[in-house]
Amino acid sequence: MEKKAKSETNKITFVFLFLLLIIYSSNAQQEEFIRGVFIHSGEGALTLYGNYDQVQLMGTNSVHQMVVREVPRLGQTNNFQQLSRFNYIYASNDSGTGSENCDWCNEEPENIDWISYFTQAKYMKWEAEGDSIFNGSVGIKHQGGEFYQEADGTKGWKTSDNNIGDTVIYGPNYWQYPRYTFTNPAWNPTPINYKANFRMKIDFPSSESLPVCIIMVLMTKPSTGYSKILDIDTLTTDVLNTAYQNFTLSYNYKDYIIFEGIANSSGIHPATITKPFSEIDTNPSLNIGSEVQFIVKWLGNRQLFIDYIEVYDEKIWEYYFINRISQTKNAIRDYNLSFSSNPNLYEKLKYYVTIDAPYSIDGYIPIKRVQQIMDSLNTDKNLLVHWYPGWSHYRDGSKTWPLYYQLAKPKKINFWYAPFVSDENGNNTANDFTLYWFQRNLQQAHLQQNDFFVTLQTFGWRDKQSKLSYGYRTPTP
Repeated sequence: MEKKAKSETNKITFVFLFLLLIIYSSNAQQEEFIRGVFIHSGEGALTLYGNYDQVQLMGTNSVHQMVVREVPRLGQTNNFQQLSRFNYIYASNDSGTGSENCDWCNEEPENIDWISYFTQAKYMKWEAEGDSIFNGSVGIKHQGGEFYQEADGTKGWKTSDNNIGDTVIYGPNYWQYPRYTFTNPAWNPTPINYKANFRMKIDFPSSESLPVCIIMVLMTKPSTGYSKILDIDTLTTDVLNTAYQNFTLSYNYKDYIIFEGIANSSGIHPATITKPFSEIDTNPSLNIGSEVQFIVKWLGNRQLFIDYIEVYDEKIWEYYFINRISQTKNAIRDYNLSFSSNPNLYEKLKYYVTIDAPYSIDGYIPIKRVQQIMDSLNTDKNLLVHWYPGWSHYRDGSKTWPLYYQLAKPKKINFWYAPFVSDENGNNTANDFTLYWFQRNLQQAHLQQNDFFVTLQTFGWRDKQSKLSYGYRTPTP
């Protein structure tokens, strides 16, 4: 939604300062060096329709800004002409459609940013035999069984005679979003309903009903030892066949979405060196510290062949990408063309902004899929992901850079980092730490794509009385 940004409090000011820089490789000598800013786009923002002289006086030639369309019903006029003064425009709109128990999230359907909305989908396919791109603690694991490959090229994991009762498949042990983060991460209450399809078959049929395996979705919290079965089923020879079939488990984390006031309007802070989210355990609505496992326990009676486990959300991936792909393509096409009434702006509109800082592995492939659709429609536009790799480019015990780049396939890497920080007393003692890891992230970005964007970012809480900032801070000498 384009007009519903809210202010959190009159006691504390949430300060944003974003500096968008572009790092170019030596073979990009003809490119214009881009200097840009993220501009406040909320209700009452001075820079939504004007005041851009101040921005240009900073030496900027690009803006990450809301591009407002004309909506007569809402008395809403567009800002196409005002934004056209910049050579590079990144459309930073929002996508609050479908929010449950949130009337204001859904009251402006004309303002839905469908491109951003579709990138909020969740999808991942976990090959039963494992995948070489997962070389950390995240990935499919095995207790017994062995690899197989069929004549048609299908690869998977099958049971062996000596591993009856073993958990032949478990893992991958990664965090999933418990709720959607469109509109505003701290306000949106809509839980995500997931489906996990286990694609399996047996070696030969049976004339009687025999148990073959148990499939399960298990949530764990390793730091506390807590575990919870989210869904479970026992499969027998009555339902399993010699041809591959999908067996579906459905689950969500609605019992773990706890709102205790508005914890933080930015939703997600940077992760620590080894594990994500330990710095945001004050936001219980994100089910911090949880990991999901997809489990296959073999009970014997027939040899079991497991191809893959496919997980996705119902609201967006299943509804739009599986069941209504033509409608999805049309929505992307029409949304893009809605800016073409001003040819000057349309030419300078280079990127559409996606889900902000996707943290779960489930968020990567939907980004790639939306870009593929845009390319097939010849939009001549790309997606821009405001991505955060973690302080030390590790998350869930795995390197984030190669994983993100291989799964999301961004046309242009755009990562953010906060190299300037302060503690609760306003001291800047952590700068050596953050600058060291910032350098390492720059190196990692270059290894994936030698021509990339980086956003130097500083934002945090500033107490009006003490004048002290906590968290990130404005760069100073």
